[in-house]
Amino acid sequence: MLGTLILAPLAPGLEGMPVITRPETWASLSAIGFVLTSAAFITLFWLIPRVGGATASMITLIAPISSILLGVVFLSEALLSVQVIGMVVIFFGLLCVDGRLFRIGRKAQPIG
Repeated sequence: MLGTLILAPLAPGLEGMPVITRPETWASLSAIGFVLTSAAFITLFWLIPRVGGATASMITLIAPISSILLGVVFLSEALLSVQVIGMVVIFFGLLCVDGRLFRIGRKAQPIG
C-alpha cells in the first residue's frame, strides 16, 4: 500500500498516463486490485494461526509458478527452460524450508 502511494504520483511522469477508455478494463483492474488482493490477504491472515507464519509465507512463493502455468494454459505463452528450472528451485526450496526433505527415511524421534 505504501509503495503504491509513493509510486503512483511518479508513474505518469515516468511511464506516461495510461489511457483506459473501456469500463471492462476499470472493472477488471478493480477486481484484481481490490477484491483478489484483499481475498489473498484475508486468506493469508486466516492461515497464520492455523499453520504458522513460516508455512503461511511459503504460499507466496507459489504465485510465480501459478502465474507462469496460467499464462501457458490460457494465453498460449511459451514455457521456457529457465522458467522450469526456476520452478524446480522453488519447489526444492520449499521442501528444504518445510523440513520434509530431510525427514525422508528417518524414524520419528520420541519426545521426552
